[in-house]
Amino acid sequence: AVALGNITLNGGGSYFTSDGYYNLRREDRGVVDRPLDLESQTGRLGVTVKLADDLFVNIRGDYFKEDRGNGTPVARNETRMLQGAVRLETKRPPDQVNWRLSAYIQDGKFENVFASVAEDRATENPALDQYNVPSRAFGSSGTVKFPVAENSLVEMGVDLRLLKGETNERFFFSDGDFLRERSAGGAQDFIGAFAAWHWTPDNRLKIT
Repeated sequence: AVALGNITLNGGGSYFTSDGYYNLRREDRGVVDRPLDLESQTGRLGVTVKLADDLFVNIRGDYFKEDRGNGTPVARNETRMLQGAVRLETKRPPDQVNWRLSAYIQDGKFENVFASVAEDRATENPALDQYNVPSRAFGSSGTVKFPVAENSLVEMGVDLRLLKGETNERFFFSDGDFLRERSAGGAQDFIGAFAAWHWTPDNRLKIT
């Protein structure tokens, strides 16, 4: 992390690659067999800004990508994910009111090809091509904590999640091409609320 006055920057990333390993014994392999190779990348960048002595905002972005081989030239899959989040919160002593508001958005994409391998493992054909499998999500939440008595506080909150996904795929491979295509998908919406009471009679005991 790097601090520049009231602003703190942080970030990171990773890169991994592997030639992989064979998932079949040597005597069972054929011409089409390949090691299970893998390549993945991640990235993260965030910034925290001190708006006041007890008020902070944090903004963060994340990136993930993976390309994976499944044992033959045709059978492969790729995953990509982007996510952004923002959080606004207070940081005060426990005997004062504290609150937090947060939200995130996520966008993902998945591609996958299944293969049908001949019995002698000399040839293969694609069996199913999931060429576009997107997913999207949005969520937000709010919480508040406030003291009600000595060593006692109440915490309440609400949250919302909206999820959507679909699959688009080709199938029934014949004469060098897929002959059919299908799509499916769905969405889910969630909303919730909670309340909790916390009592700490001493530093060795906490009752919720």
